[in-house]
Amino acid sequence: MKGHSEKMLYPKELLKLLKDLIETDSLEFVRDALDDTCIRIPYMMSDAVENYIELRGCSVFGVLEEEFEVGTSIRISSDGYMLRIFFCAPDERELRIECSSAIQRITLYQYHRTGHYWVEGNEFLRRLVYMVGTVHDKVEFMGRDYCNETELSYYHLIEFAPFRYWSPIDETMDDWYHNSAAGTEVMRELAREAGDERFLWMIDQYTESPEIRNVLARYLSGNDGDRMMECLQKRIVKGSSSYEERRYDPLLEEQILRKREEITDRLTASGYEGTYPEFQRGNIRVLVIEEQPFTIMDREDAEYRFHFEFCEEADGKMIRTVKHENL
Repeated sequence: MKGHSEKMLYPKELLKLLKDLIETDSLEFVRDALDDTCIRIPYMMSDAVENYIELRGCSVFGVLEEEFEVGTSIRISSDGYMLRIFFCAPDERELRIECSSAIQRITLYQYHRTGHYWVEGNEFLRRLVYMVGTVHDKVEFMGRDYCNETELSYYHLIEFAPFRYWSPIDETMDDWYHNSAAGTEVMRELAREAGDERFLWMIDQYTESPEIRNVLARYLSGNDGDRMMECLQKRIVKGSSSYEERRYDPLLEEQILRKREEITDRLTASGYEGTYPEFQRGNIRVLVIEEQPFTIMDREDAEYRFHFEFCEEADGKMIRTVKHENL
């Protein structure tokens, strides 16, 4: 498993990747801002991976910006010097791209210090669901070779419906992930690790009925379930830490570094101890989570944000809150 790879694509390989994108209605063309003969096609872009196709030395015949939906036919020809890619939509719109080379670039990134907070309430648990789902997607779309053994030990958890119940977005995830015995087994492992005999018993009674699923989901979001989710977070951190951190242009890197120093100084002045991104004052812990844009091809309004996950232990209960601020 390599953290970064570049591969020259043969016509058949390129054709398969493009057909994958057409079938999932996700084909998108992005011209390089400085070189209009370079066109990039995102294949899988997430917190954990940036995977895209780069077409070099391009000439375009047709309208590049238009979408080509499911049902579009593609064919590729090559004379050894030039690749010619032909798109024909169901409405007979056509596009031809001629290019000198097609390269697939893949970089695997850390994701445990990255977070998105699209839904209020149970943010800690929703962030865990998002990270597990991200790794599951990496396995499904790219294969097990792009994951380490630790990631392979937990990615099936998204297939356990009571865990998946806490969707990080404002809609259910049930249309994307199925339930499986493997997902239930990962949940059992976490319950054993946390010493939660009660939840182990609950898993044995579990069926896929909505009522029982909701009972288990509420347990996971409560104080008793918190121990299991802490075990999961440790496993995710271990799986993610083997990859590289995202790096940006020097100006943005300097801004990020200054912001981290400012946050450290501010928390230290308030009596917290620790090193970025983890701090503690008495029974209150703070974990700083960064919302990071992609290093390439992100939307123009993407912001680099900082989120503060506070966890306070009071009367044997864990109280979690989140605060947010921009770079």
